[in-house]
Amino acid sequence: MCWIAIPQSQKISELLDESVVVDNAEAFNIKENRAEYEIVQKGQGWDLSKINYDKLREDFKKAEYKHIEIAELRAFIENKLQQLLEQNHTRTDFAQRLQEIIDKYNSGSSSADAFYEDLVKYVGNLKEESERHIREGLSENELEIYDLLKKDRLTKEKCDNVFELVVEFAANGRK
Repeated sequence: MCWIAIPQSQKISELLDESVVVDNAEAFNIKENRAEYEIVQKGQGWDLSKINYDKLREDFKKAEYKHIEIAELRAFIENKLQQLLEQNHTRTDFAQRLQEIIDKYNSGSSSADAFYEDLVKYVGNLKEESERHIREGLSENELEIYDLLKKDRLTKEKCDNVFELVVEFAANGRK
């Protein structure tokens, strides 16, 4: 005979199931209630172009659970950073900067308040970067090409030449 270790409460339950006989057993069947769960997005939904930095800071000062506020902001940043990296692969310096901010906090050399402030400033930098193609008068794809060509720290004159080439190339491609 093979013995399998079964928890004591399970043994008792099985023994009772085998030994108890009831009349009209169907009446005693327990209907299993299946709870329906729905995940509801709570918290803040943010649009990078509409963020009010002063309001973020004010809300954080009033927050009872500061780490939740930090986690929400950090999740937003990581999501937005991923989108920006997918649009333009040359933006890796933004990922490195975010990691530096996180490492500083994790090492204990930054308080929760200072960490949140660093993240808010970082959001401002992300906003500027997400709008840079507009300031440059380029599409996202053109901006990526431009960034790839100038990533080796060109002089101002060479950088202007690369910019003109990208604009010319883009114009020819649109025809």
